[in-house]
Amino acid sequence: SVPSGYDPEGIHLGVYEGNCFGNWLGWAETDSSGFFEISHVTPGEVFVHVCPSCAGVGGLPEGYWSLAGVPVDCNEADGIAVSAGTTTENINFILDAGGQISGKITNELTALPLEGIDVYAREIPCAGDWVGAARTDENGDYSFQYLPPETTVYLETCAACNGEPYLDEYYDNADCSTAQPFTLNAGETVSGIDFALTPYGGLSGTVLTSSSQPVGNLTVQAFDAPCGGNVIGQAMTDGTGLFYMPWLPAGQAYVQTCAACDGLDFVDEWFDNVTDCAVAVPVNVPTGGLAGPVDFEICGADFDCDGDVDGADLSRMALTMNLARGNPAYDPDCDLDGNSLVDILDAAFLAGKFGSLPAVP
Repeated sequence: SVPSGYDPEGIHLGVYEGNCFGNWLGWAETDSSGFFEISHVTPGEVFVHVCPSCAGVGGLPEGYWSLAGVPVDCNEADGIAVSAGTTTENINFILDAGGQISGKITNELTALPLEGIDVYAREIPCAGDWVGAARTDENGDYSFQYLPPETTVYLETCAACNGEPYLDEYYDNADCSTAQPFTLNAGETVSGIDFALTPYGGLSGTVLTSSSQPVGNLTVQAFDAPCGGNVIGQAMTDGTGLFYMPWLPAGQAYVQTCAACDGLDFVDEWFDNVTDCAVAVPVNVPTGGLAGPVDFEICGADFDCDGDVDGADLSRMALTMNLARGNPAYDPDCDLDGNSLVDILDAAFLAGKFGSLPAVP
C-alpha cells in the first residue's frame, strides 16, 4: 500500500536468492491497484526488495520485505519460502511517505557542475549513521528520493569517497559542529540545497643532488607548521626527481625532504635550502592551483655542496662535534642522523663518504 496522493502503479520489485542483493531471480512492477506477481522463481528461500525510485517514484522508502510489511535493511530482511508449483501470497509492503531533498553541487571557483560527488544524510553530525545517500549526475544534480519523516538529518558531501579533489563540507558551508539540520514532514520536498565545493591545492618540484643528479624514490612531506607540525601531504619522487603533491588545503605549507624515511644517505632539508626547521620558509598553496616549483638540492655529507666530501666538510663537522641543538654553534647540516646531536655516529658516516665524488649514497 502507498499513502494518499501516490500512484501505486509502476513500483519496482526484485527477488533475490540471498539478502543484501544476492543472485537476482526476477522482477516485476505493480499494477494500478498496487498488485505484483513475480513468476518463474527458483524454489528455495528468497528475499524481495522494493525500489520505488528505480522506476522514478520518489518520496517512498526502499528496502527488503519483513513480516511487519515495512521495508527494512537487508540485514533485517525476512526470507520467503518458495515451493515448486505453488504461489506464495501476501508478500505485502506498507510504504509510508517520507521527505525528499535535492540540490546541485558545483566547483566554487568555476561554478561548473561536479559529477560523481556523494552526499550523505546523517542523523547525527560528525559521527552519526547515515539514513540516505545520493550522488550527483553529469549536471551536478543530486536527489534524496526518500528520507524518513520526522527525522532530523544533516547533509554532508563526500568528494573523497570517489577520489575527487575537493574539500568536503556540511550544509550550509559548514563543518560538522555548525551543520544546518533538516526535519522533513511526510511528503515534504525541499529543493535548492546546493553546495559549492572548494578545490584542493597542490605543489610540485624536483629533488636533485649537488651535482644535479635526480634523486628518485625519496619522500617529500608537507606540514601545517614547522618543528612538530602535522603532516598534511606526502609524495614520492620519480626517476627524474620530480614529485607532485595534490590534495593540500589552501594556505601555508612547510615542505621537507625525508631521506631518512627511505633509508637514503642525504641531509634532509626544508624549503628553501635550510636544514633548521625554525627558519623554514612556507610555501603558499593556492586554492585549486599548484604551487611551485618547490625544488631541493640535497647534499649528504657534502655539507658545502661543492660536489665532493672533502677536508672542508671534515673541518665543518669538527667545529660542531658533540654539540646539541640549542647550542649557538650547533650545525644542523652536520647532524646526519637527525638526533639533535653531532656525535661519533655522524663522524663515522662522514668518514665512510670521505673522498666520494659526487656526494651520493
